[in-house]
Amino acid sequence: MDLLGRDLTFAALSKGSKFVSRRHQLLAENVANVNTAGYKRRDLDTADFTRMLADSLSSGSRTQRLEELDQVVAREVVQEQLFQRPDHNGVDLAYEQEQVAETSSMGAVISALMAKRIQMYKSVLHDGRV
Repeated sequence: MDLLGRDLTFAALSKGSKFVSRRHQLLAENVANVNTAGYKRRDLDTADFTRMLADSLSSGSRTQRLEELDQVVAREVVQEQLFQRPDHNGVDLAYEQEQVAETSSMGAVISALMAKRIQMYKSVLHDGRV
């Protein structure tokens, strides 16, 4: 699809959805390795991603914002010292569960906003009004 024809809001929600999906994957890997000696916890840098996403949407022409949005990536981090157990495993199951719940909530909001956006397009196509 042509860059000018893209919906900026939907593109931002899509980035968020991909972030949520990748973060769930990493959190699941952390939980799966809770008993693996020496395993280092992995996650996405949520603050960095959120800042980059907000910055890409804050100024410039629509085309510039879409181009900047295309460059937004979630950076993966290894958290070596977050939790340190005697077996040198960095995973705390209770913390992982908190992060899964937080990420699930974020995903639910993104999904609801995407559904509203799609419904708006359906309404315009069907009735010619929002």
